[in-house]
Amino acid sequence: MADVKVELQEVKEESESGTPAVVPTAARTPRRRAAWAAVGALVLVAGVAAWLRLRTESGAVALAPLPLVTDPGFADSPSFSPDGNQVAYSWDGEKQDNRDIYVRLIASGKPLRLTSDPAPDTVPSWSPDGRAIAFIRSRNAIYLVSPLGGGERKVAEGIYPINGNIQSGLSWSPDSKVLAVSEAEAPDQPPSIYTVRIEDGEKRRLTTPPATLGDYHHAISPDGRRLVFARCSRSAGTCGLYLLDLTPDYRAAAAPRLLGMEGGSIADPAWTADGQDIVYMFGPAGVSHYLMTLRAEAGAQPQRLTFAGDNVLSPAISTRGNRLAYAVNLSDVDLRLIEPGKAARSIAPSTRSDANPQFSPDGRRIAFSSDRTGVTEIWVCDQDGANPVQWTHFGDRHSGTPRWSPDGRSIAFDSQTKGGRRVFVMASDSGQSHRLTSDQATEIIPSWSADGKSIYFASDRTGRNEIWKAPSTGGKATQVTRDGGYVAFESLDGHRLYYTKSAGGASPLWVKPVEGGPERKMVESVAARAFVVEEDGVYYLTGVAAAGTSSIQFYRFASGQSELVAGIEDRRLSVGLTVSPDRKRFLYSGSTRVGQNLMLVEGFK
Repeated sequence: MADVKVELQEVKEESESGTPAVVPTAARTPRRRAAWAAVGALVLVAGVAAWLRLRTESGAVALAPLPLVTDPGFADSPSFSPDGNQVAYSWDGEKQDNRDIYVRLIASGKPLRLTSDPAPDTVPSWSPDGRAIAFIRSRNAIYLVSPLGGGERKVAEGIYPINGNIQSGLSWSPDSKVLAVSEAEAPDQPPSIYTVRIEDGEKRRLTTPPATLGDYHHAISPDGRRLVFARCSRSAGTCGLYLLDLTPDYRAAAAPRLLGMEGGSIADPAWTADGQDIVYMFGPAGVSHYLMTLRAEAGAQPQRLTFAGDNVLSPAISTRGNRLAYAVNLSDVDLRLIEPGKAARSIAPSTRSDANPQFSPDGRRIAFSSDRTGVTEIWVCDQDGANPVQWTHFGDRHSGTPRWSPDGRSIAFDSQTKGGRRVFVMASDSGQSHRLTSDQATEIIPSWSADGKSIYFASDRTGRNEIWKAPSTGGKATQVTRDGGYVAFESLDGHRLYYTKSAGGASPLWVKPVEGGPERKMVESVAARAFVVEEDGVYYLTGVAAAGTSSIQFYRFASGQSELVAGIEDRRLSVGLTVSPDRKRFLYSGSTRVGQNLMLVEGFK
């Protein structure tokens, strides 16, 4: 720890003197020279061995990710120091109980903790002059802290949104005088890109998206002349990567121009050091994330960085040293079954992500989504998890959220198309499917009406997610909610609609009459897509508490109170909850293994 602070102090002094932030060998003590020489020798030996091992037949060297941060818990959002020898990142700590900002030397295993506020500190961004690290606290304030630690300074307050469950970050101007940030004027308003002046917190709007879209993840180019950002639907079902020319004082010089569209979420764009290419995260289904690269010019085609693998996010590129860092999620999400008197166990397990389970009306089968083939598809297995069978085969078109019709003859699900996510209905005997509507709008998370004649779904066609419904045989959609809606289930008598409004994390459960009328908050906190409506009440999963536990609760209509059904010890929950027809078996998706590491790639250009 002491060595980290000493090295960082030397970097700070050199930055303030205007010289490159590289620690000169002559300035080190003999003891530290010897220690670093030993480390250097080991790194050199390892590097030579890796080089020999990874030479391709053509003589080129293959890029090989190496572990950078492997501490228990979740490390995220790496940001390089100007010399590329240190990295700042967000980590939930040894106890995985709070996200704070840390710094570590690339060659050192001991991090330096910079913040300790009880609120979550995320998306650190190291200033180009090396003097400060900016970060967002609680999604509502921007702070600066020295890379050496110490006092913090609040720069601005606002509503800094997430999209696709990923926090939009911060990007510096090359002179370290301005930060770019994605900010919304109100919680239900689409965000735009703003600049924030470090000196006094003055804000200037750079972009104004259409009402049905929002401007999120962004990065200022190394020369300060361009800004790349993601313009996405509110559900992140479809995103476009846009380029905005900037004036010398970081104002918009012209209207943004589209570089390319993606049928899925785009996040965390990062410029290569020469300002020619952009690396970004692409999530075609919101589950598996890849790294993509795109030349910053019209007509360029994105290419996948296959060496990084799956479930990766938060790419960062050093301006010196040819280094790439990113986070890789190691969590294993399984279907988890709870039966009376038994501990939770995994069924139909895989090493990939299995989520969104639902029992068939007769309780003999389970539909769920899984990316065990590399693409998220709809699967069906027996009630005990045996005999899993893939039911959709759309190639690179990711599908999810399967919902059985009341008669068990059809399954509704959402699937990615070139125009965004749409709802489809599939016959359970033939596998034939058709689109629910012909509307050119995002449609996600379907559910059936009690009589099977209608299908509810969420759509952001009005500018925010609301609940809509359409005839199950296909036809015109009609709006159901007016104050927000995301996941909905109709009561068994068809008179009431129960729904949540948040796209990510836990949120309140609301109820309103199907035929219209005021809404009422019923339960304060329900985990994502995790509630089941019965005749006498609602089963639901609570959000994960600070202690890392959750529970299945039953809200009884007669008493207006919730009762504990079963405790859950999974530290992370995914999406979905289903209850067998006899109400004795409960199935949800949770992580049997959790963690997120940071990886480092040397020689990346």
